[in-house]
Amino acid sequence: MVIRVILSLALLMSFATQALTQLSASVDKNPVMQNESLILTLVADDHLRGNALDFNVLTPLFNVVRITPTTRTQIINDNVSNMTVWEVVLLPKEPGRVVIPGFSAQGVSSDPIELEILPEGQSSQGKAKEYFLETSVDKTSAYLQSAITYTSKLYLSLDFQRGSLTEPQMENANIAQIGDKQDAESSEIRNGVRYRVITRVYSITPQRSGTYTITPPLFSGELIVNRRRTFLSGFNDTKPVSVAGDKITIEVLPIPQDYQGQWLPSEKVVLQEQWKPQANSYKVGDPITRTITLSAIGVNEEQLPEIEVSYPDTVKTYPDQSTLNSATKNNRLIAQRIDTVAIVPAKPGQLLLPEVKVPWFNTNTNQTEFATLPAKTIHVEPAQVKPIDSQGVAPIASEQSQTSPQPTEVVTEIKEVPVNSLMTWGFLAAWLLTLVGWIVHVSLLKSKHKAAQQQNDSQGATLGRTYWNLFDKACKAGDGHAASKELVRWARARWPVQHFTTTMEVAQFLGSDEVISAVKELQASLYGPKRNNWNGEALHTAVSNNKNPKSEQKGQTFEPLHP
Repeated sequence: MVIRVILSLALLMSFATQALTQLSASVDKNPVMQNESLILTLVADDHLRGNALDFNVLTPLFNVVRITPTTRTQIINDNVSNMTVWEVVLLPKEPGRVVIPGFSAQGVSSDPIELEILPEGQSSQGKAKEYFLETSVDKTSAYLQSAITYTSKLYLSLDFQRGSLTEPQMENANIAQIGDKQDAESSEIRNGVRYRVITRVYSITPQRSGTYTITPPLFSGELIVNRRRTFLSGFNDTKPVSVAGDKITIEVLPIPQDYQGQWLPSEKVVLQEQWKPQANSYKVGDPITRTITLSAIGVNEEQLPEIEVSYPDTVKTYPDQSTLNSATKNNRLIAQRIDTVAIVPAKPGQLLLPEVKVPWFNTNTNQTEFATLPAKTIHVEPAQVKPIDSQGVAPIASEQSQTSPQPTEVVTEIKEVPVNSLMTWGFLAAWLLTLVGWIVHVSLLKSKHKAAQQQNDSQGATLGRTYWNLFDKACKAGDGHAASKELVRWARARWPVQHFTTTMEVAQFLGSDEVISAVKELQASLYGPKRNNWNGEALHTAVSNNKNPKSEQKGQTFEPLHP
């Protein structure tokens, strides 16, 4: 027991008397490629705090990815040695010859290291790289709000135990990964070396014109460099690595001054339509469903404009809510807007539907073009009048039933039956009971419909007040996106049959020049080439003063589905 105490005291005395006498520095590779990481290792022969060294001196020359300090103690033949090791993962910023300065702690300094950084693409003594990252874009010049396809490819010749890849960055741009958030993996041979390739594709949509630089993604991970297992460790050897791609400069062009209409830059825009049912002619009162699809390549779904379609007075239209969606094909972003409307002809004859046109800017030819649907003529026949039986149901049997006499003739035929016939009175009583039951049934349906309508109106009023309060707060806060969203939701709650999708549709429905002007100001602040801080007072005042559309002020109401 005494011997153990003496040994412990000796160890403590050795800890107390040991002091820092040496600080060494080394790198794992020299020269090193630009955008390829290296590991700077610093070793001190004493226990030091992790922040004992100032690594800020490295930031002018390198991106400091990670600093990992560790302490170790060894006891060999009663000799105690302490050690502190820092592993610093560095990523060079520019090619050339640089000097890693010496570090100092407790009056002891390390020697500086002269390092050669080779430009990207220049090999180091003909040795193939273990890992690298390539970045590319489909175009270096793009118009405002025109999507840029950005591709990053990570090449790995060794397996990695873990790793992470950041997203590219660019000022005043919306960046989203294309696809289902899954990386595409493949293999490729470069300079006789087989690499595992991990590919990610992004859509970058610039929101302001000017010259910008895309900051590339950064890969950081632990590469497995030795698969041999030892009895003591039982694990593969790994080393931390980091690598970045090249920066890419993008020129974002403004909207041409001579362009007219809502800005829609794209490589291709197409209008398509479908009719249900498909027929050569239709009848008065029969509903026809028309679906118009607007498709555009290289834009987000929010950028698709409203499809303006005019219909003659001889039809009634009941539009459904528009559907917006996007998809990818061959790593290209495709946006779609689908508008569906029910058309009910009210008069027989030739129905002429005018041409539908949507302006767009062709980014390949730098010219304004139009996606069109040609004018269409529909033949409308008179409605077919079907005979009605005593219970209000049209017969659906044979040709004889289709040519049966009118109800007045049936009544006359009943009167010709002898009155003293008990069977006749029985049939007459049954008919009267059926008529009374039908009247009661219709009355109950009307009562239920009225109660349901009152309940819907009450719920719509409650939602309307909620959305109006949110719209009020957004205007006061100067939040244009929130104000646009809540204005549309308020209008939908108040007039659910209208199916509003944009703020401009709400403004046009209200029929006020003041509201339309305020909405245009909002859109200019959100999507215009010279966006600035938006003041919501004008829009809030305009909508508050014009809450009732012109049609309601004149006492007009919605027409029924069937004339």
